[in-house]
Amino acid sequence: MAGASFDSTWENGASVTPALLVLEVRNRKNPERPPMGFFLVERIERIRAADRYATADETINIIYREISDDGYPRDPARGEFRGSYHAHVNTVSITAGSLTGGMVVIDPPSLHGHGLGTYLMNEVVRWAKRWPNATVNTINLLEGQGHGENRERRNRFYEQFGLEFEYTSAERKAGISLPMLAKDLILVDRWKQNISEHNLMEFLASTLYRKKVAESDLVQRTKAVAELIAEQRRVRRKPLRWALLQHANTIFWTGVVIVVGAIVWMKLNS
Repeated sequence: MAGASFDSTWENGASVTPALLVLEVRNRKNPERPPMGFFLVERIERIRAADRYATADETINIIYREISDDGYPRDPARGEFRGSYHAHVNTVSITAGSLTGGMVVIDPPSLHGHGLGTYLMNEVVRWAKRWPNATVNTINLLEGQGHGENRERRNRFYEQFGLEFEYTSAERKAGISLPMLAKDLILVDRWKQNISEHNLMEFLASTLYRKKVAESDLVQRTKAVAELIAEQRRVRRKPLRWALLQHANTIFWTGVVIVVGAIVWMKLNS
């Protein structure tokens, strides 16, 4: 029986990432800081018959959605990375579901440079390497796609997977990838510095447990506050009695000390 999409599986003796999981993204330069966001990621693989119009035989879509942590429904940051394999020309695309077009975009912009795109593209590259002798479809870098630091980040993003480009200028504003085979693509693990994969069921169980603990703690704190308020009201009604009750033990032992001291003094002077 096939496992659920959120179950981890094994293939050829190796663990296979479940089709549905949660990513925890932290700041790349300061991973010890609180998470920048949590994302639900779904991997969808399809097989279909090829035709003369370059329809892919197999495709992969990796869809992500940001999980809101503020308790309010809102339009989440979202995106999708695609790949495709075309048997009739033995070609893989790692940026699109076809042999034409395709680009990768990370939303929200605040996550640029923190490895989310690298993680998602790495999964597409891992999938594409199933066809080691397939040609990698050409990637065109357009001048308007990046500026300044973002342009260099874009170039490094693709180059880290083994892609080489023929740039049109020294500024590397635009270029086209050189021919290569899928087996020469490079898998990267830099994302592991600040990104963690969480099994969906374990993540939900942990979240529900923390919710239960927080609710229990809230009940105890609410009870303690109620008792404190009741005590303050008693103080206001009978402050002298409250003071005596609060210090009754001290008053008792002080009295005992005085009496004993008096007895001792009387015996010493009798």
